[in-house]
Amino acid sequence: PINELGAENLKIEAVLEDTLLNPSSFEESKAFLIQTLDRLRRFYQDSQSTWTICDQAAQYLTENFADPNINNNMLGDLFKISPSYLSRLFKEQKGVSLSDFLNQKRLAQVKLLLETTSLSMDDIATRSGYLSSSTLIKIFKKNEGITPGAYRSLVKAEEH
Repeated sequence: PINELGAENLKIEAVLEDTLLNPSSFEESKAFLIQTLDRLRRFYQDSQSTWTICDQAAQYLTENFADPNINNNMLGDLFKISPSYLSRLFKEQKGVSLSDFLNQKRLAQVKLLLETTSLSMDDIATRSGYLSSSTLIKIFKKNEGITPGAYRSLVKAEEH
């Protein structure tokens, strides 16, 4: 509704309404409509080619982080886009690389499992998308500054 628009939008709305309802000529109306449709087409293309693909990739990674076979080539195939282009768009749009985003999701799952279960590191690695517990430990320590075992101990100590 027009009353929910800001003042700037109200000015634009008035110009649009005047141009559509009181055109000085058929050619002016035609040119105005073509220009408006072209703006809509560009807006739609921009939103489809960047945000939508990046949002879909982020959603896919969030839902499938436990799959150890996820990689840039697989994501490129899945979204029918060059893997390097997807990586670049993702970094531009999300501010983080695809691999870092995936590791964030996996590490959040690792922390949850460390805090709420007594699963072995091998089981946690498998449920979090890591191929081995040694890879899990290496990545966890690099990102968190301590080993997963030490993290689990700290969490348990805080509970008591």
